[in-house]
Amino acid sequence: MPVSIGKEKGPARWMADSLQGPPELVRPGADGSLSGRLIRVTAPLFVALAVLVLLLLFTTDTISSLRAAVTGEARYSKSQKAAVLALHRYAHRGEADDLRIFNNKLAINLGLIRTYNALIISPPNWPAAVEGLEASELPPVDVPGMLRLFTYFRFLPEIRNAMQDWGEANGHIMVILDGANRMHTLVKAGERDSPSLEMLLSDIDREDAALQILEDRFSERLGITSRAVDRMHLIGLMLVSLISVLLVMRTWARVLKREDTHREALEKSRSEYAHRSVHDDLTGLLNRRGFSAKLENLLAGDRAVNLERTALFYLDLDQFKVVNDTSGHQAGDAMLRQVVATLTACLRPGACLARLGGDEFGILLHDMESGEAVAEAKKMVAALGNLVFYWENRIYRSGVSIGLVMLGDVAPTLTEVLRAADAACIVAKDNGRGQVHVFHPDDNLVRERRSEMEWVGRIRDALHNNDFRLSIQPIGRILSDRVEVHSAEILIRMRDENNALYLPGVFLPAALRYGMMREIDRWVIRHGLRAVMRMPPPKNGVLLSFGINLSAASITDSTLPGFVAENLRETGLSADRVSFEITETDAVSCFDQARGVMQSLRELGCTVALDDLGAGMSSFNYLKHLPVDYLKIDGGLVRDIVQDPISRCMVKAIRDVAKEMGKPTVAEYVENLDTLAVLRELGVEYAQGHAIGEQTFLI
Repeated sequence: MPVSIGKEKGPARWMADSLQGPPELVRPGADGSLSGRLIRVTAPLFVALAVLVLLLLFTTDTISSLRAAVTGEARYSKSQKAAVLALHRYAHRGEADDLRIFNNKLAINLGLIRTYNALIISPPNWPAAVEGLEASELPPVDVPGMLRLFTYFRFLPEIRNAMQDWGEANGHIMVILDGANRMHTLVKAGERDSPSLEMLLSDIDREDAALQILEDRFSERLGITSRAVDRMHLIGLMLVSLISVLLVMRTWARVLKREDTHREALEKSRSEYAHRSVHDDLTGLLNRRGFSAKLENLLAGDRAVNLERTALFYLDLDQFKVVNDTSGHQAGDAMLRQVVATLTACLRPGACLARLGGDEFGILLHDMESGEAVAEAKKMVAALGNLVFYWENRIYRSGVSIGLVMLGDVAPTLTEVLRAADAACIVAKDNGRGQVHVFHPDDNLVRERRSEMEWVGRIRDALHNNDFRLSIQPIGRILSDRVEVHSAEILIRMRDENNALYLPGVFLPAALRYGMMREIDRWVIRHGLRAVMRMPPPKNGVLLSFGINLSAASITDSTLPGFVAENLRETGLSADRVSFEITETDAVSCFDQARGVMQSLRELGCTVALDDLGAGMSSFNYLKHLPVDYLKIDGGLVRDIVQDPISRCMVKAIRDVAKEMGKPTVAEYVENLDTLAVLRELGVEYAQGHAIGEQTFLI
């Protein structure tokens, strides 16, 4: 591996023509340019700093190189001594292990000998030098420093003498190696007690003693060099520091003369920053922060404004994402500027228009009744509905949904007003594009949307703080005389700050509407699998399988199987103990994507169950095309099979179809023994509900 010795880069230069300095700091240069004046003033200081940096880099690198050499010498000395000791043992015992130890230890010295031979030639043989250091087991981080020290610093007397000591020591190592070879010949011939062997040992000890002198001298030379570098570093540091201090004092004295100029520039900069902090860079309108501040001041009691006759319009552009996705953000920005121009043209004087987000706008209009405000909103809808945007031979049409709030109809706080406007806008979008919805205190739709929006925040906190709880409800195999627990379904609850638990029907609708189901599903998978692994083993030794519900967002996510595989691998849970339950309506609504994800889950070894079978109208039509292992009959049918013959027939029909397909069925909501008896009569294989077992908490 060749070693590359890089050059240090010089200090970066300021882009002087973008700066403005005080007159005393920047005298006119020969060319009158601002950059020339700044360079003349700052160049001495930069030169001093550059010298200081280079000095620090040089001394640091040199000290590091010396440390590498010390490390190499230590390995050289220790390996040589260990090799000689092993050679003595081999001479007296004749064991092959001692000879192997000798060879292994001496290999370190031989590697350093190869490095020495590669460095003393001109030009140095870098690959051979590196191979020698690697053979000597020198830490890789020390290799470049070792090479630099003995290549680029050999002009120093002590380093030159150290190299001579190194070369002389290499000769002694080769003598020891030759003696070891002759000793090996004698030992193999059975002459361990011969005088020749004793003479060899004596010669080797003599070489070992000579090596000790050379090694001590080598270390002493490195120590002298290190102390010299320290002194040079200290003197240089003091000189450069003194020069730097003098230059800083000179520059600072000149800067102080124009402190007022700098203060004025700072105030101007602060004013510009304050303006930008409350204005949108793209459109120049107030941003959400500026609009909120204006609205808050108005609500706080601006006597010149009648809240009863003040309207807040919350606008959300329709189809704006299409422009960004198909033509890019540059096109989206151009369209937004055109939208702003269109809105500005149709607004009355005194209106406050702000950009609240990517495609959201807020407008405040004063001195109007609710009917006038609705008319204004419809005028905006018409204007933006007629807007045609052209970009690179493409034509886009925009539209807008508007939530309208008369400030007198809502609590006069910023939070309540914005929440009401946002909720009204959501209702307008739900009612169809290009709609206006007016907030009223008794508006059930707005109240429902606001409640969902509150749940979104609580769900997000629960995901972050792990404030969900998981329980399991057993599923039993229906036998002729009893029910045998076969598996369990994992169910989720949400816990609030008072430890109250909410059923999924309370918070999941909001999660579904606002796209949070994928995160919840993954939370259940991650924590559910780990909780299952922590469960104590069952007394009967039969390991249960566990069902986990998946939403439509998850069964259309091609990355889900990979996520499941990763969590199975991390927990060590066998895949055949995990079943994923997918509702019939979700599976049918996104059939092709769902089928692919379901098949991938089965390929992992998991089973897949079709849940709530019978709740939809397409069950039998699609059933044969879905890769499922179990069919779960909707509890709405099971609940009434004792009294309702139609429900009983539907359950029987599902069971008969499943039997032909070779798929077992699971009946949900089995609440009593009478229902269980009917299911047994119909041939349903499994049951779930209070009659089988109560829920118990996992976490």
